Amino acid sequence: MPLLKVIPNPIPLEKWLKVAREIFNMTGELKLRKKMFFKGALWIRGNKSDLEILNGGYFIWNYRNPKYSSNLPSFNKAKKIADSILSKVKEYGLIPPNLEIKFKSVGYSHWTGVPGNLVPIEISVTYTISYKEYHFGEFIVRITAGPRVIRVSCCCRFFEVEKEVPIISAKEALSRILNYTNVKGPISKIIINDIKLAYSNKYGAQKYIEPVYAFIVKLVFPDKSTYDWCIMVPAMKETSINNNE
Repeated sequence: MPLLKVIPNPIPLEKWLKVAREIFNMTGELKLRKKMFFKGALWIRGNKSDLEILNGGYFIWNYRNPKYSSNLPSFNKAKKIADSILSKVKEYGLIPPNLEIKFKSVGYSHWTGVPGNLVPIEISVTYTISYKEYHFGEFIVRITAGPRVIRVSCCCRFFEVEKEVPIISAKEALSRILNYTNVKGPISKIIINDIKLAYSNKYGAQKYIEPVYAFIVKLVFPDKSTYDWCIMVPAMKETSINNNE
């Protein structure tokens, strides 16, 4: 399976500033600052929204202080809005040509109220990003009343193939799963619903995008409560890769 090496700054700052104004309608003086925690990351701040850019071209746009309401658009209209944004993102060259994006789902993603009387106030439209049929990330557009787009996250990164690497078996990955749950406290049971090879394209700075086994699971806790989760277990046999940027 290919090990992928991130191209650190594939898109010039001038284009990002154009994207900020022409796709996300960021107004006023656009202020730039480096994001302290991640090498090579930038933050573009406008009057009402922010554009965060990580290495490789991974980006998140946020509308600050949105006014939520239950007066939401239909799922069909929300998808049309999201399709239009995705089309512009592709047009501006922000999606690597070797990645494939497919529509996944549209549904409510944020509610207000009390249990038994919850009211949806946000819709998320999600697209799956893949490389050679391996899961790579997601493109997500979040919309509230208006309709107003309040967040766009694009988990794409530009990369080149570093080399082919041998991987461990799914059985061996399963034997290591408890080391990667990232859950505090005891777990009574892990119910595995699916397992697939994927890429670990995480939020933050990455030098390499590594193969992983993605376990789609339901965690069962001692009090009988459950939680749906995806556990990523490294799939490479070699572990000497330095993935810190």
